[in-house]
Amino acid sequence: MDNQFVDEAALDGIDVSAFHEVWLARASDQAVGECVRGDRRLAQFVDRNKPAPTTVTRRLFVLVEEPTDAAAVARVRDKLRK
Repeated sequence: MDNQFVDEAALDGIDVSAFHEVWLARASDQAVGECVRGDRRLAQFVDRNKPAPTTVTRRLFVLVEEPTDAAAVARVRDKLRK
């Protein structure tokens, strides 16, 4: 896994297309809240006699005061649409 933590204010300068998932997290203790954006990836097809390659999931955690607050979720989703 590849995780990055940013403030909500710094979200405008981040290219979110480089991440597979965007989550909200509490700024004080980084407790994870709600996933506000996730991609729909399929597992890679591989030969059954060969090991599957490692799947890397890049996650962006946006630090907010309350990650389960509906207003915070809506605010961050609006920023992601722009």
